[in-house]
This record gives sequence, C-alpha cells and structure tokens, in this order.
Amino acid sequence: MDIFDRLYRDSRDQIISGTNRFEPPLVDGSTRWGVAVTLRPSPDVRQILAAATDEALGLIGGIHWPTGHDGSVHLTVRALDPYRDRPDPEALHRYRRALRAAAGQAKPATFTAAGLTLAGGSVMCRIEPQDTAADDFAARLAAELGDDAAFEADYDRDMWYANLVHFAEPVRNGAALDEWVAERHHLNLGIWTSADVHLTQWRFNGRQAVPEQLETARLGCGT
Repeated sequence: MDIFDRLYRDSRDQIISGTNRFEPPLVDGSTRWGVAVTLRPSPDVRQILAAATDEALGLIGGIHWPTGHDGSVHLTVRALDPYRDRPDPEALHRYRRALRAAAGQAKPATFTAAGLTLAGGSVMCRIEPQDTAADDFAARLAAELGDDAAFEADYDRDMWYANLVHFAEPVRNGAALDEWVAERHHLNLGIWTSADVHLTQWRFNGRQAVPEQLETARLGCGT
C-alpha cells in the first residue's frame, strides 16, 4: 500500500463523520502558510484541477478553501517560516538568493497528476514525479538555505501533492465525497513539466490563503 492509499484509508472515517480537520483564519505566527518555495502545474493541468475542485466543492457543500483553483494550485517544495503579515525583509533576501542558486543547478521537473485522495483536512491530488529532478532540486534548495532550512528540518516531505480543497468547517455529505474520490483515486489528470519555481508569500483574503509570487527562478538557468 503506497502513501496515498494509506492516507485515504486513514482519513475516510473523519470525512464521512464530519470530524475532519479544518483551516482556521490565518493570524501572525500561524505554523502553516508561511513563505514557501513552490512549483505550479501547467495551464492545461491547472484547468483540469480547477474543474475537479469545483466538482468537489459542489459535493461537499458549505464554505471551504478552493485551493485547487487556477490562482492558488501549487506543489510545495519547502515551507520556510511561519505565517507573517510582514515577512522579515532580510530573510526574504536570503531566500531569494538560495532559490536562484539552487535553481541554477537543477533541471526542469516532470510530473503526473495521478488521481485524488482524501486527507484529514483536504481533498488532495496525488502527484507522481516522472524523474528525479524535483527531489534533486529540493535537496539542493535545502543545502543552499543552510540555517534558513530549519523550519522544516524535522519534517519529511515524502510525497508530492497539490491540495484542491482545504476544509474550513466540518464536511457535509462526506459519504458522497468519499465515493467521488474513490472513483478518481487512480485517474490520470495530466502530465506536465515545471521549468519555473517560485518564492511564494501567502496572504489571507478573508476566505482563504492566496499566493503572491515574490521571486521566480528558472530551473536549469545555470546549466
């Protein structure tokens, strides 16, 4: 059983019973949604994921974060700090420098969006790297960050994924959502190559976290 299958198995009861985790409004110092390094799917895959997001939201009911919409959908390479209304400018300068240095040693990364799963707090798209480029870049980034990699030093990012919906309240119609996800658990939703990597700051717009790209680097620009 792979990690996504285990995640689905372990999350189903929470979703069906409405005892799921959910995202609170962001406040300064929140442990999630700080500055991060991210990748984005291609425009055609983003369109497919946005449609899946809308379908999931229609099943769930209530008000949740449409993280899979075109303006928000992403893969997190590494989170760098807690959420801050005003990130430290000196830290951002170091993050930018590390991002550019790591990207210059990397190669574009190819992924497949390989189906949907449930997590305790979200509907998730499973992402399967088609080569080692993404993992190689993540390792180079950690090395270039040095002490600035400390925020996730004890966190093992052992899978690639893109969240489509972050729950913001107990899930309604959890059984229907579970059935819908099960039908799409192993479904090819597209393949793409990411050549750009972003330094992303998240801001709370009153409903959800939305991204602001602070820096974009080209993978392989130094090779």
